[in-house]
Amino acid sequence: HLNCLVRVQGVVTRRSAVFPQLKVCKFTCAKCGTTLGPFRQSNAEEVKPGSCPACHSDGPFKLNQAETIYRNYQKITLQETPGSVPP
Repeated sequence: HLNCLVRVQGVVTRRSAVFPQLKVCKFTCAKCGTTLGPFRQSNAEEVKPGSCPACHSDGPFKLNQAETIYRNYQKITLQETPGSVPP
């Protein structure tokens, strides 16, 4: 059931804090100030620009936090509902 919403019943026994995760981000070229992006981030690897189309430099690039979109995520641990466990 990867990348699908599933419904389960149980008791939450442990939860983590709420963490931000990059969803869509934009970068700013440190040399010329051009905004690059948007770049969609995947869970597997972080995506970064290769070069600036305006000044053709290879960086450095700074994350533009004002135009970046984050999503929140939280990890939980579930246990079976006490009345649903067979004897």
